[in-house]
Amino acid sequence: MSGFGDEAEILRSTRALPVVTPSGLREHPIIARLAHEVARIVNERDFRQRMYIDRAVEPSGIRLEEFARFIRDERETAERIVRESGLQPK
Repeated sequence: MSGFGDEAEILRSTRALPVVTPSGLREHPIIARLAHEVARIVNERDFRQRMYIDRAVEPSGIRLEEFARFIRDERETAERIVRESGLQPK
């Protein structure tokens, strides 16, 4: 990989399709219902075929705390890349 040096990182492609709500709603009954319905739909055979298998996508189904950590890590990585690039806002 000429021009990238010995410390070139392998970039991964990650797509997230989260259902996001305002903070403070975690214990609200509608959140439990929403989580139940999303899980039901995601587990339907036809949905899994169309959205995952046909598209060669691997679902993760990670828990809230893991997803929050994923978002923080991705943001830190993006901030570091921008900082190291020397780009400045116009």
